Amino acid sequence: MMGRFVRSWPRLDIRPSVYRQNCIMAFGGGSMGDDERERLRVAVHARLVAVSGVDDLADLMTPEATAEIRRLYSLVSSYDVLSQHTLAWALYYRSLFPLASAATERELAVALFVRCLLAGVEASDIPDDLMDEVVNEAGRHSTPPLREASRTKDSSSVEDALRLWRRIAAACRETHPHRPVILNNLAVLLQLRGKLNDSAEDDREVVGLLEQAMEATPGDAKDQPLRLFNLGVSRRRMFDHTRDEEDLDEAIKYFQRSLEISPEDDPGRQETYAALSEAYRVGASRMRIDVLSTGEKLRTQLSEAVYAVCQLITVRDLEEKKRTIERLPQLRSRAALSVLDDFIENAAALGTDSPLPVPFLRAHRKVLAGLQESPTAEETSTAEPPEFVPPGPVPPQVVEAQSLLADGRVEEADVLLARTAERGRSDDDPHTEGHAELALHDLVFGSLHPAPGSVDRLAGHAAAAQEAFHRAGNRDGLTSALRRRLAIAVHFQDAPMVTDLMPRLIVLDPFGGVWWHAYLRAIDSDDLGYRRAQLEWCVDHAWRLGPDAAHYRAVCERKLAFLDGHVATEELTLPADLAALVEGVERNGPTGNDGERLAAALERVEAMRSHAQSVTVQRSLSAVYTRAYQALSLCTAKAVGPGAVEASVDVLERNSSRSLLLQMDGGASVNDAPSDSPHLDEQVSAYIREPTPHHLKLLTLTFDARRDQERRAQRGIMRRVAGPSRGPAPIRVEGLRALLGDDAVLFFGATGRAVLITSDDCAVVGEFEPDALDREAGVLHRRLSEGAPPAALGGLPVLDELTPQVRERVTEGSRLFVVPSGRLWLVPLGILGEPRLSDVYEVATVPSLSVLARLLRSGPAPEPSGGALMVGLADSDGSLRHARDEVDAAAAHYPRSRVWTGGDATVDTYRTAAPGANVIHLACHGFYLPDHPDFSGLRLAAARGGPGMLWYFDIGRTRLAASLVVLGACHAGTGGVLSGSEYTGIPGALLAAGARSVLAPLWAVDDRVTACLLESFHASYAATGCPASALREAQRACGGDAIDTVGSVHAFQLFGLS
Repeated sequence: MMGRFVRSWPRLDIRPSVYRQNCIMAFGGGSMGDDERERLRVAVHARLVAVSGVDDLADLMTPEATAEIRRLYSLVSSYDVLSQHTLAWALYYRSLFPLASAATERELAVALFVRCLLAGVEASDIPDDLMDEVVNEAGRHSTPPLREASRTKDSSSVEDALRLWRRIAAACRETHPHRPVILNNLAVLLQLRGKLNDSAEDDREVVGLLEQAMEATPGDAKDQPLRLFNLGVSRRRMFDHTRDEEDLDEAIKYFQRSLEISPEDDPGRQETYAALSEAYRVGASRMRIDVLSTGEKLRTQLSEAVYAVCQLITVRDLEEKKRTIERLPQLRSRAALSVLDDFIENAAALGTDSPLPVPFLRAHRKVLAGLQESPTAEETSTAEPPEFVPPGPVPPQVVEAQSLLADGRVEEADVLLARTAERGRSDDDPHTEGHAELALHDLVFGSLHPAPGSVDRLAGHAAAAQEAFHRAGNRDGLTSALRRRLAIAVHFQDAPMVTDLMPRLIVLDPFGGVWWHAYLRAIDSDDLGYRRAQLEWCVDHAWRLGPDAAHYRAVCERKLAFLDGHVATEELTLPADLAALVEGVERNGPTGNDGERLAAALERVEAMRSHAQSVTVQRSLSAVYTRAYQALSLCTAKAVGPGAVEASVDVLERNSSRSLLLQMDGGASVNDAPSDSPHLDEQVSAYIREPTPHHLKLLTLTFDARRDQERRAQRGIMRRVAGPSRGPAPIRVEGLRALLGDDAVLFFGATGRAVLITSDDCAVVGEFEPDALDREAGVLHRRLSEGAPPAALGGLPVLDELTPQVRERVTEGSRLFVVPSGRLWLVPLGILGEPRLSDVYEVATVPSLSVLARLLRSGPAPEPSGGALMVGLADSDGSLRHARDEVDAAAAHYPRSRVWTGGDATVDTYRTAAPGANVIHLACHGFYLPDHPDFSGLRLAAARGGPGMLWYFDIGRTRLAASLVVLGACHAGTGGVLSGSEYTGIPGALLAAGARSVLAPLWAVDDRVTACLLESFHASYAATGCPASALREAQRACGGDAIDTVGSVHAFQLFGLS
């Protein structure tokens, strides 16, 4: 392999008599002193040995050569092209050896060869196997000059960019996958120069390049219609120079071919039809526009009129305006007057913000009105659009909802608007209905987007608003609804809907319609230069979108930043005003006043949270703003001062499991939520019998329907809440410390810091990389669930690092509460370490600091006079052989007990018996899907037969006073983090319902081993009342070497109080 590469290089004479001269030539001739040349000797010699083809190449691998080559690269900007070329070959040759740095040296070689290529080095002097990489990088480096030339249209900038892209095109081999794009970009520059110089030769070369690009483009390429259209435009421009009808005929052929292969829903077809019809009108046509279908013809006429009017009003010279009117017959149609009427209406609405004065537009309309042609029979038979009425005032209920929204009372505004929309439908008042639906769309978009499910809500409200405003004849409202529906269609990439909506929007809103047309062409194009130019135009003309301008300007700026490599993703995952700030902190760390700006931005979110009584809203806010809270925590942690760590934890706590905290408050959204889910139970039963992708899909659709049902139910509950509501506030670290006494909290923050909180301190005891810790926790969970002994797995590095500091600060035997993050929820941390953490402390896991504070403040329920009551339900379907013995053995340790088994262990029995119990034990099957932790469940019996599921979302309906709930069910303790920072799992739901401690397994467990472990656990707990020590003793008593024993014994995790 090395011989092949060496022989392909130019051979140089390295005889002593010429060695010195070669050294001088290789590094800049006389521009360097003798001492500097001697310092470069090692690297020069390495290169000369390599290119001469001799066998002894050891000098290139010596440490001295390595150091010298690296030093030379650091100074490369001061060398001439020959020197850079020399160094590039040396780096490339080294990359062929099996060195640890080979990949890096290959990248450095590519970078240097790019410099050389753009400086004029011939492609034949660059290694063949690097050529594609060099061309790619050269294109990336040359894109900013192309953009600058397109923007400024300065002739010198155009020539400079043209020179670079000619060199790239010359080096690009015919098989290069990006060759069509490179040729197209070169053609763009030539076309620009042709316009500046009015050069027919440039236009002819453009055609040649585009034809080459067409040949290199696969026949099924998505952008083939666009390339054919561009070829047609170039041929049409050539006709303007040559007046040769062959050029015009070729243009018509390209336009026809573009129409033939473009899909019917392609929005670019309108522009192609317009160009084709204009070409027919210029010369003798072989096919006339009237052969098109009626629908296509009407859309074409409308599109032509919009572009013709835009062209007319942008021409400044009076004589040129006259020539434009003569050249464009579309200006003599009724459609042109309709377009101008819309322009005038929009300009009047914008007032002083309109770039086109109303008198200016009216003058154009007056001229065109005198040129009108008689309508054709087809035009007169076309149905007229519905009559529009002057828009009425915004309904007072909508105004009131907007006021509520400004105060952060999102749910109350949502309820008021939903009620207003329903009343509008029942009273046949489409004006009120449309305004309410439109306001509901804007509420979701401004507060809860892009949370899961928000796009579906946006689509529903926009469609309802469009239908209502259409019935009302409200032109302004219909325009607003169409804008929003078009945005959603673009989001879903729904081409048929886009095709249907665009002509309607252009009729009502020509300014906005043209903007959307340009935006759609940009995002559909694979041509880098074209996409960039269109997006830049959209940024500059976002004012056309009225109140939506700021958002879509930010969307386009985001896409431009992605093209420039400044951001990692193309889509906005945060509201536009926060995205840039948060990403700057994530990428570069906190700077300047980032913390103050983030805090100010999140004040509105906190206002919404403080009023939110809905689990759905709290989760949605977490989904949208988690990254913003994390960025603010980073800024706060960087501050100098004793309270910085505490303040950074407070920020994360404000976004941690807020929906669970709301459920603990016993709000309306918990107790009155819908409970019966027979269809869901049936789908689960079908999936358990036959876990196929089909049944999983049906089950997922049922989950979505159930979430929507919950949202509607919570909206109905809020209607019965009078006055402004206030949700529970999260606790601050300072307040928690006052509750701890000798206890401590180990808090794993999502920003990568482990913090130990005691009654007298709050300090960082470890740092970790969140993604790496998630991977380590996932591996550990898998190995433990397979039965591997914890001592043989090595634990978690971050836990090993922080344990000594914990032992220094926390008294042995104290309670240690752990707040995990990410996949740490899947690992029983108490069994890790040497000695095990649970051997030193009474360990339990809690979802958040605020949940822990609620548990610490709530004293245990008073024990009945007859002693503690234990309630047990077991083996609802007869498939768990040891479950009945498990519950019977547990019941024997309490003064009073009630046990239901088999068909008597129903969901209704649980709801009736559980509220009065001190200890609850459920031994049954668990149901858990990793992607849907909010649909975890326990399989009990149903009173009327069939499976009966006690679902996660149903658990909160039954308020508990139990000191302990034990779940002997597979995966019953497995939870997850939804919406960025919301812990979701059955243990959390039981804590929210009133339980003080929950014991449950984190993975599947063996029936026999579980019965043994939990019998021992209850014996110890009944004697001591301490669940953590009872779990520790039970695990010691039931430990063994068998894989199923080890895995099941260590699966159990204690949640809540220890």
